[in-house]
Amino acid sequence: MNIVDWLKPNPRAESDFSFEVTDLEETNSVPSPTELAKLMSDAYWGTDYLANVAARYGYGDVRDKIIRSRAGTLPSVRRGDFGEAVTVEYLKTVEEYHIPVMKLRYKVGANQTLPGTDCIAFRFSDGRLVKVAFVESKLRTSLDLSVAVAGTKQLQQDADSVASETLTFVARRMRETGHPLTELVEAYVYGRDTELDEEYLLMILHENATWDERLLENLEDESLELEPLHLYIARITGLRQLTDAAFSKLDVEVVEDDH
Repeated sequence: MNIVDWLKPNPRAESDFSFEVTDLEETNSVPSPTELAKLMSDAYWGTDYLANVAARYGYGDVRDKIIRSRAGTLPSVRRGDFGEAVTVEYLKTVEEYHIPVMKLRYKVGANQTLPGTDCIAFRFSDGRLVKVAFVESKLRTSLDLSVAVAGTKQLQQDADSVASETLTFVARRMRETGHPLTELVEAYVYGRDTELDEEYLLMILHENATWDERLLENLEDESLELEPLHLYIARITGLRQLTDAAFSKLDVEVVEDDH
């Protein structure tokens, strides 16, 4: 699955908003449920790991011990995980960010996740770390005029309270796994190189049929002091059905989103 064949970025060149907006326009090349299930499997466990243990112990045992253990009761987790996985895939594939720690892989269960933003993304150029992005994602299958405000407030809260701990965790995991870019990230985390570009990214996956521009206007009216802020808006037709089908392939029960 190549996500850019499905969601085409179209930056808004002229906007009345104080933040940057990029629309991710849906094409006719919508991924199949099998392709989306594979995306989720990779986000949770890594497809190589899942294939390895399934080959050794059988898919039935893997399904019962690993996959079904994710099916919890917290309403926003299931569909929210889908939004997070799509966000990470887009940033890696299209925006060429490196995301060394996949937060979903550290969930003990559906209701237990790491604190902080959905991911921290790094951009490198000519052997240097040049940009760090703090990323949050939100998914809505029906109209929610407050979702952009809620996502931005979450980014602000994380920046004020747990950003240092999250960065330290990422650097430590990179060191433990022998990531080739560890030293560049450590220099940023522990040296706090203020010359780097830092950005806050909010990805909103929203049902196309219920989208309303007031969602962005409400964020502008809120006057939150978080910059530079960049919103990515993916308006997806049949978002509820799409997520239902993807998770059905993983043999998990789909619970409702934040609504």
